[in-house]
Amino acid sequence: MLNTLTYKEFSFTKKNENNWILEHSEKYFIVSNEIKLLLEILKRNNNSTLAYQDFIKEFDYVSETDFNSIVSQNLKTLELDEEREEDQKKEKSFILFETKILSPEKAGKWSKLIQPLFQPTFFWISFTLLFVLAIYNISTLHHFHLDTNYMVYLFIIYIVSAFIHEFGHIAACNRFTKKNGEIGVGIYFLFPVFYSNITPIWTAKKEERIITNLAGVYVQLYIIVALFIIYLITGIHEIQDIIALSTLVILYQLIPFIRTDGYWILSDLTDSPNLLSNSNKRVIDFIKNPFKFKINNKNEVLELIYGLFNQIFMIFIVVRIILTYKTKLFTGPIDLVKTIFTHPSKTFNFLNENVELLLISIVFYLIVFNLIKRILPSQKNIQEAQH
Repeated sequence: MLNTLTYKEFSFTKKNENNWILEHSEKYFIVSNEIKLLLEILKRNNNSTLAYQDFIKEFDYVSETDFNSIVSQNLKTLELDEEREEDQKKEKSFILFETKILSPEKAGKWSKLIQPLFQPTFFWISFTLLFVLAIYNISTLHHFHLDTNYMVYLFIIYIVSAFIHEFGHIAACNRFTKKNGEIGVGIYFLFPVFYSNITPIWTAKKEERIITNLAGVYVQLYIIVALFIIYLITGIHEIQDIIALSTLVILYQLIPFIRTDGYWILSDLTDSPNLLSNSNKRVIDFIKNPFKFKINNKNEVLELIYGLFNQIFMIFIVVRIILTYKTKLFTGPIDLVKTIFTHPSKTFNFLNENVELLLISIVFYLIVFNLIKRILPSQKNIQEAQH
């Protein structure tokens, strides 16, 4: 009867007054005080009879049959949650062809070089000043104009910056938890991207989780400072253009309506680990029957507001982009592909002349892609509920 879960190494970290973070097999679950105590009882007893006797000392009396049912039901729920977590990871992590490029051990070791940057007081002061400087730089720019050579530099800086972004997450995660996962690379919606595994941060305090989620943007801001210093020394206008484009990438990372760093920050601020999926469910339930829709607590109110605002905002952005750029959203990417295959030597010139359109097109298709991914599972759930 004792489930194999009880034989695994697991630990608990206090989340709040009523809940704990359960860690086992590199998985993390939010469990109640009662489930924590039940698992501890099962862990320290070798058979169900001893566990039952220990259980009724801590809780109200129940029959041994009921006890076995309680154990089976709760452990099964944890196992199903583990399977569901894996399914959701495959479904919602749109990164394909994931390839590890830095092991957890090496990533953690090298990250110690920059971990002092994440001392909380120093972090918040530095982040504020660096962010203000980045916004100032972009506000003084009137137009983009990068020649072929600088497009190459921009691409190189983007690759380096993207890797350092993920390295920042790892460094903060390791500083606060002494643990971290790997850094890897994969394909997200046709684009190569880096990713980092910072699952252990679930066991950290709220402020530490927020700092870790901001860590990627934070280290990228240092790159912008370095570029700004070079610009002041050389006076090369194109460097200011690169700074502006880098800042736009950072601002994109802070958007809380898709699974960027901004989303995870909002998730931590509201203590909603599954904010996007929960908010989508609230919106669907509200739309299906607004007059019978019930809200049980403050978190559900926040999830509904976030879900409604999320959908409205994303649709507004899509409509606004369509009205502004019209058919260019389709002809621009097609022309780029044609240029690559028919006149490859002119590719950089094409990119330089159409950089704004191509950036907007990328944002547009990423938003549409995310909206479709949200709608499809929702329709499936509605169909299941009707059967």
